Amino acid sequence: MEVGVRVRDGVGNRGTVRYVGPVATSKDPKAVWVGVVWDDPARGKHDGAVVREDGVEVRYFHCRGGASFVRPSKLDTGRTLVEAMRGRYVPMDAPLEAPGEVLGYALTKRGQTKKIELRGELRVRSVQQLDQGHVEHVSLRAAGVRALGEPEGSLGCVATLDLQSNLLGSWDVVLNVAAALPSLRRLDVSGNRLGDPTRPLPHVESLSANDCGISRWEGVETLASKLRVLHVASNSLRGAPTRGSETLRLLDVADTGLLDASPLGVFRNLAELHASENKSLKDLRGLSLLLDAVALASCGLDSWSAIDDLARLEPKRLRLGNDNPLSRDLGPSENRAFVIARLPTLLNLNGADVSLKERVEAEKRFLRVAIALPNRDLAITPRLGHLKSKYRDYLDHQASTTAAPKTLASNLVQIRLISCAGGSIASKKLPASTKVALLRRLAATIFDLNTPDMYFQIEPDAIPTLLDDDDKPLSYFGLPASPTIHVSSSSDDDNNNNNNNNV
Repeated sequence: MEVGVRVRDGVGNRGTVRYVGPVATSKDPKAVWVGVVWDDPARGKHDGAVVREDGVEVRYFHCRGGASFVRPSKLDTGRTLVEAMRGRYVPMDAPLEAPGEVLGYALTKRGQTKKIELRGELRVRSVQQLDQGHVEHVSLRAAGVRALGEPEGSLGCVATLDLQSNLLGSWDVVLNVAAALPSLRRLDVSGNRLGDPTRPLPHVESLSANDCGISRWEGVETLASKLRVLHVASNSLRGAPTRGSETLRLLDVADTGLLDASPLGVFRNLAELHASENKSLKDLRGLSLLLDAVALASCGLDSWSAIDDLARLEPKRLRLGNDNPLSRDLGPSENRAFVIARLPTLLNLNGADVSLKERVEAEKRFLRVAIALPNRDLAITPRLGHLKSKYRDYLDHQASTTAAPKTLASNLVQIRLISCAGGSIASKKLPASTKVALLRRLAATIFDLNTPDMYFQIEPDAIPTLLDDDDKPLSYFGLPASPTIHVSSSSDDDNNNNNNNNV
């Protein structure tokens, strides 16, 4: 045990040694204890100090909490990469894990024993022989790997290596590993406390170094100088990039405290930017890149002008989620439609493809809202004039069917409610100003549902429009004349029915 060494306890909690020696509060003054600062602060109760019976504090190291004094016998310093690989990919004549294809036995509720069978163990081994160069993709997550060990020629075939959550303690160790694996192209060292790198990795093309204790953008640029893909999420980065990289195509800086994306323009050939979970990032204004994919979920986007800024980047794929401030007052379907309407190049939003039919319906829906509420932030966009021209005939038809009413009766909308479950039909005349919440309660009473979902279609083959905002009037959604609204049970209703059936 030495100060600085990475260790783990019997249940896999990882930490860094900060002190080795006697502790004043120990019953045995000669006993050796190890002061460990744990990666998970909830694991420890100390801050590097103890208080003697006479009230005097004795400090051995400084930390913000999350530390413990542990007996050396309770800690493990791990093993080498070569040892871990030899333990995982054993030779054909090694003892079987499941002799006779029986791995063990399980006890059933009735007190009977059932065999747990493992079939094909030898067949799997035959295609995982290190010495024959069969192992190209290696995964050793949380395997206690701390160093390379004695390199072997059999490691030369490894192209992908996953070393997440091990005991690697410096980038020098990572460099040694990469140098010993000449075929290595993809490496994942996330969850290891490595600090700031000073040298790029040889021949590696894709690196994941999430939550590795990187603190400066200079270190990120050092890594990025020869990579095509770099993930450095969950590292608290200070400063801003200045050198960039000519090779980098994908950069993941999620949850790094990013405030301003404009300096990322130094990565001139970047095609994908993942910047989610940066709560203070309000827009991508000033970023002069053309990006195929952007991720901005759980950020601080609080104005729809931020989405208009994205249009300059011409993204084809966007992951935005529904938890940015700008979408808090909108239902999921509204949020999706208004984003699609603003971004003409978008082909996929939040993992779902945007079809031509959905784009047409989204742009029409946006226009209905923009014309009804022209002064709202969501209605103001540079694309508004283009969309009005594109759908001139549609808008003229809408205007003719929704002319200002002259009498109270002419403001009533004849609504046809259809239950998706049983096909029951009900008709009601309601003012266009009726809130969705009231219609939902009415449908719940008619069809004996709890909180039903409701949707309608402008045309028979159109994308359904969800009535998913209880605070909005029906007129907000641009209901056609004499609309048919489909009513279905919500997930809550389904869960309640399942619980009743179980009872």
